[in-house]
Order: sequence, then structure tokens, then C-alpha cells
Amino acid sequence: MSGNLMGGILVMIFLSAMVTFQLCIFAVFGGFLMGVILFDEPELVNAWKQGIGHFVMVFFLPIYFTYTGLRTSIGSLDTASAWGWCALIVALATLGKFGGAYIGARQSRLGHTEATILGFMMNTRGLMELVVINVGLDLGVISEQMFTILVIMAIVSTVITTPALRFYLPRAGITVPARG
Repeated sequence: MSGNLMGGILVMIFLSAMVTFQLCIFAVFGGFLMGVILFDEPELVNAWKQGIGHFVMVFFLPIYFTYTGLRTSIGSLDTASAWGWCALIVALATLGKFGGAYIGARQSRLGHTEATILGFMMNTRGLMELVVINVGLDLGVISEQMFTILVIMAIVSTVITTPALRFYLPRAGITVPARG
């Protein structure tokens, strides 16, 4: 991808983000819309992944996670009751996503192990959840304490996935790559 084309695309992305921001829609959605619009150009998508994808993963993604971390106030969970609510929300969120996926997989005649793997993979939350809860905090829809609880829930559900998959995948006859 030529430098001029890359520059032009970056300008379009930032302009789209500025327009959505000015429309009182979060800037991230402008960037998302440009991705949706450009998705049907496979050569461009491949060139983007090769040229910009790694940079975004190494530079911008850690900045976004740091931004979310700086907004997370563990100190807002200052009572046993708050920690109880946190545990309850983590448990209910896990039960809802893991349980729903597990039951659906079992009803589709998958075995216990395969359904468990699917449940853990569906239970994983990550970047999109962090985007949504950051938007919720910015809009005042959720409190700082609820934001913290939801961040903890996203982290817990994501962190448990890898060890769970390393445990269950071999039981399903799937080779697990070595840790690297």
C-alpha cells in the first residue's frame, strides 16, 4: 500500500471519527463505520493488516487498555457489600453466557467436553465489552463503581478462558499449541 493511499485512508478514518463525535456518537463508531465500508476490498484489508494492524496492536491497544485501567477505581469497592455485588455480577454474567452456550450446545447434541469448550469461549469478554462500558460511563448510564465491577467481570471471564481451554481441548482430542 502506497504512503499516499495509507495517508488518505487514515484521514478518512479520522474524519469519520470526528463526524460521529460531532453528532454526539462516540468517535470509535466512526472508525468502525470506515472499517465496515472498506471491508469489501480484500487487497486493502490485507495491506492494512500487514502495514497498520501490528502497529495498532502494539501501540494503540495498550493505550486503550491503560485508559480503561486508569478509569477503574478498585477503591470504589470499599465495602463487603460492594464486593458481594461484584461477586454476584461476575457469577450471574458467567452463568448467563457460559450456561446459555453450554445448554445450547448440549441441545445441539454436542458432548459435555465440546459444550464446555464452547461455553468458555462464549463467556470470554474483551475489547468490545470495554468499549461499551466506557461509553456507558461517559454517558453517565453506569456509575464508577458499576464500571469497576464490569471491568473486573470482563477480566475474570477473559483470564479463565485460556487455562480452561488448555484443560478441556486435549480431552476433546484437540492438540494444544505449546505456550510461547
